[in-house]
Amino acid sequence: MANLTPERKSLAESTVEELLQIADEFDAMAARASTQDARHALERLGARFRIFAAGRAARRRNEPVAPGAPAPTAGTYELRNIFGTRAGDSVQVRKGELMPRAARAFSWHQVEYL
Repeated sequence: MANLTPERKSLAESTVEELLQIADEFDAMAARASTQDARHALERLGARFRIFAAGRAARRRNEPVAPGAPAPTAGTYELRNIFGTRAGDSVQVRKGELMPRAARAFSWHQVEYL
């Protein structure tokens, strides 16, 4: 028997954008809900997904990016050593653009978001 439902990623594999899209889907379902209880439940689910997405975005911002790796988001990144001390170099990159090379034990940290 053929699977008629589209395959969804697990929440752990979903990006922030996908989580926000799911929250929007819950809001759309809430607008069409036939009972007030169903509407409130769907609105709460949408709110929970937005909170989950915000937490994921906050964690993603604090993660260092290795030299030569693609930038997870667009913005300004600064070079820091293994102790987190600023090295003085900063670059502005687009999402997916490869980060510049750097010395061993150095990584790029996002400081400004576009």
